[in-house]
Amino acid sequence: MIAPFLAQRFDKVAPKFLISAILALLFNIGGIAAYALWGKSLLAALSAVNLLVMAILVMINHEPISRKFIIVFLSVTLIGFSSEILGVNTGIIFGNYAYSDVLGFSLFGVPFIIGVNWAMVVLGTYSLSQLIVSSKFWPVYLNRSIVSITLAAGLATLFDYLLEPVAIHLNFWQWQGGNIPLLNYISWFAVSLIALIVLNKTKIQENKMAAIVLLAQSIFLVGIIIMIRW
Repeated sequence: MIAPFLAQRFDKVAPKFLISAILALLFNIGGIAAYALWGKSLLAALSAVNLLVMAILVMINHEPISRKFIIVFLSVTLIGFSSEILGVNTGIIFGNYAYSDVLGFSLFGVPFIIGVNWAMVVLGTYSLSQLIVSSKFWPVYLNRSIVSITLAAGLATLFDYLLEPVAIHLNFWQWQGGNIPLLNYISWFAVSLIALIVLNKTKIQENKMAAIVLLAQSIFLVGIIIMIRW
């Protein structure tokens, strides 16, 4: 089913985009191999670097790279980062949890890279949702902005559902009592929806590399989950 979708948007692939897509896949598949060969310590140590590389791939493949895009990227980053700061320090958004120092430098208890990751997830799910609703398989009467951004928020929440067990296993963060509350997923949907509304209002070009990165990261998460539960 995904092949026709991809054919619509990725029919003319620039060399820079192709190389970046291959790197995104290799980095994330390599993460699965690293976990299988050396365990979680090395993988956890390299995770922040991996996220930074993915962010660079997303940034350099946006067309056009404009001041408007940079402002939008930073705005979405700020929405995600500020929600995390409020969440970590109050527990009223996502629930009671705390970050470790695995992901590097932090501000008010939240690693900087988490804000960047929020932006990548939002850009990626936005691109994927646009890809889906504009395909010939999607009902025309559902091809509306509110439908696409709601779908994107759902995809972002699904991504977090995959991320949570891996992040806990690698000690990125831990939940009080060891249980992930339903509030976390409700808030993920809500915060994602807010960021996606902002993104949709700007009318910037969708970021195809963000979609590739999101898919590559999802492959990584599924692979690690399988090995954790094996």
